[in-house]
Amino acid sequence: MKVLLVDDSKTMRLIVKRVLEESGIPDVVEAANGREALSRLVNTRYDLIILDVHMPEMGGVELLGMIKESTHEGTPVIMVTSDSECRTRISKLGADICITKPFTREKLAAAIASVCKIV
Repeated sequence: MKVLLVDDSKTMRLIVKRVLEESGIPDVVEAANGREALSRLVNTRYDLIILDVHMPEMGGVELLGMIKESTHEGTPVIMVTSDSECRTRISKLGADICITKPFTREKLAAAIASVCKIV
């Protein structure tokens, strides 16, 4: 399983990557913003995309829209945000799950398991 992890916080990427590895998913490609993620999406197919909502250059909501209109349309997407107000809007845009920061390892692992049928 290959995962694209997009978050501008290096610390958050480290935490999420650790949870993925503990869930048996060691193949994680990282991007610090939506523009970096787009360049990684050009030639590679991912089984899961985890997106932060608020990032510089291009945020997760904009990137989610592009993903849903591309060849990656069927790829499960977990959105991560500290803004509980935008959860409904994100779900309407096509995110499979939206979790709010701060979150527990268990909550993230459960989200991953529910969209990927693992763990």
